[in-house]
Amino acid sequence: MGEHVIVACDKELNAARDGVSFNFTQTGYMLLPTQITLPENVEKFLDSGKPPVYIGFGSNPVRV
Repeated sequence: MGEHVIVACDKELNAARDGVSFNFTQTGYMLLPTQITLPENVEKFLDSGKPPVYIGFGSNPVRV
């Protein structure tokens, strides 16, 4: 794993356990910057009031 491991998971979701036997830094989720912009109507919606609440299920596949 190397001399120093990066744990890219939020502490609130899954903190590294006490007594881990290797050096690590827990960074939280890492998101790369994007050059993609939102459509103008979406930007207007987001700017029009309080921030909306989004609840998603991430990449959990649903098999039918």
